Order: sequence, then C-alpha cells, then structure tokens
Amino acid sequence: MNVPSFAAIIAHAFRLGQQGTLRDTVPEVAYATAARLRRRMLSTFRARHHPCRFMGSSLLLPAMALLTVGCARSLPVVQGKVLDARTGQPIAGALVERRLFEKGPPDLVDSRTGTYVPESFTKVTTDDQGRFVLPAARVRALSGMAWFVYKPGWMPGFGCYQEEGWSSGSCGGSEAIVLDPYVKSNFVRQPDRIEMEVRVFPPTLEGVTLLTFDPRLGKFVPRSPDSGDDPWANYFQRLNAAVQQRYLTVDEFVKEAAAYAEKHPLTEGSLFAIGSLVPSGPCDTPYCRDPRIRKLTRAVVDYCDRTPDSEYCRPRLAQMIQRLREWLEKDSRHE
Repeated sequence: MNVPSFAAIIAHAFRLGQQGTLRDTVPEVAYATAARLRRRMLSTFRARHHPCRFMGSSLLLPAMALLTVGCARSLPVVQGKVLDARTGQPIAGALVERRLFEKGPPDLVDSRTGTYVPESFTKVTTDDQGRFVLPAARVRALSGMAWFVYKPGWMPGFGCYQEEGWSSGSCGGSEAIVLDPYVKSNFVRQPDRIEMEVRVFPPTLEGVTLLTFDPRLGKFVPRSPDSGDDPWANYFQRLNAAVQQRYLTVDEFVKEAAAYAEKHPLTEGSLFAIGSLVPSGPCDTPYCRDPRIRKLTRAVVDYCDRTPDSEYCRPRLAQMIQRLREWLEKDSRHE
C-alpha cells in the first residue's frame, strides 16, 4: 500500500514550519493530507468486506492529531507572587485566574472579543507567602495569556502577557494596563518557566502615583490627586468589569458592595457601579428579596434624596427612584 508514513507527514509539516507557513496553513495541510490518504486507501481497498477497509479512518486520526500537536505553541509553567505594592509583603488567599487565547487578542474590558480557549481557564489562590503556580499548557495557535488577580479589599487587576512571534497584534488594552496606578505587573522569561509578579494597592491614594499626559513633553508625567480621584469608585468599576467578564460572580460583587455600604457613604463615582446591582423597580424575585440588595437599594434611594441633582440621580429621580422608594416603604420585611 503506497501511503506516506507518519514520519514523512511530520517531516513535511516541519519543513512548512521552517518556512514560517505552518502556523497559518496547518488546518489546510491536515485536511489535504488526510483527504489524500483517504483517497489512496479507499482506492486500494475497495472490497466491501476486506479486513483492512476501516484502516483509513483509523490512521487519519493519529496523523491529524500529530500534525495538530506538532504545531501547538507551549506556555511553560508560570510561577508568581502577589504582593502589597506599598510594603512588598505577600498577600495570601488572592485569586489568580488565567485564560489563554488564540489568534487575535481579546479586549481586556470586553471578553466577547478575541478567541479564548475554554479548557485553558485556570484558577488558583496564593499561599501564605503570596505565591502561586499556573501549570504549563499547549494551544494550537497560542496568541497570549490574559490574567486576573483579586482579593477583597485590594484593587482587582487585569493584564495580558505575550511573547514575540505569538501574534501580529498586541494585548488588548495593553497601554491602559501599563498606566494602571493601582496594579503593577512584571514578567521575566526563563528557559523553563515564566516568573510573574503582581503588586496591588488597596482602594486608597496612599503611595499611588497618578499620571497625566503632558503634550509638551510627549509623555506621561506624575500628577497630584484632585477631587475626581475616587479609589473606591475605581474599585467597584473594576469589580463590575470582572463580573461582566465572568471572572467573578454577581454574588461576590453584591457581597463587596454590601460590606462597603455598611461602613461608608456612597459616592457619586461608586454609585454608577453599585447602582447596577439595584433593580429598576419593584420586584419579588429571590434576588430582590436578598436583604443585601434591599439595603443597597435603600442606600441608593437615600443618596438621591439628599443629592437629587447629581449626575446619577437626576435622570432616574422621576421614575426609577420613586418606584424603588415606594417599593421599600410598602414591604420592609426583608430589610
């Protein structure tokens, strides 16, 4: 039977890889090779009851699998630390999540873009020394690694890691990550691993370096805090984004918002993110009967009663806030 050996198939794939064309043509190469093999084998073994009549299908799968594995890119083990950006002390119990993506990089703010590889999603937590390990992985057309770091009371951090040659584009939102004043990341590529360090701030301006773009110098320079800088508003905006990307659950967001509302008055900046948890009107679902949601709704209504001309309250005051106020007053059993 005149069929190319597996060694010949892999040698052909290797030559394409040396020419720099394997990455873009592997599906076509695999399909064409498989089709050619199938045609040759079926033409040779036409007898309906020949004992080898199914050999074609049994040989095609290993061949295609070998081609796919041969072109996959490897991500080595990632060994990392999560540290307090102010003191350098380790942060224990922090969540670290990794998502690998293929081809075009996904937008770090909108996970609906890009091509994530679901089986690559990995969640770990840091130990007492703030250390974590993400296992090695292989992805056929690996383009980058999106990561998320979070612990209640610390600024949630989003980021992306790529190596030269992985993709023609850069990580989505990479400039925003570099300029993030609350989360700093650093990667060191070793021969057998990637060393990752993430330093995070709590929701405070203490020790944080804020930047602004100076058109005269053509670069970002430090600036002083002003009245528009609200770390807690930034904190809840990040939590909201993490829920939208499914890094966190709605219940985790509710827990954080409820704990904050018990100790702090709502601010205009935090209201837009926390307000997304409040129903738009009276309801009797299990979500609305949750005492935490009732308390958050009460806090939003009270804020709008005090500051009706605020940017958040003004467009909602006539209908939404009034309906919520009546709902709370009518049924206070769950507060």
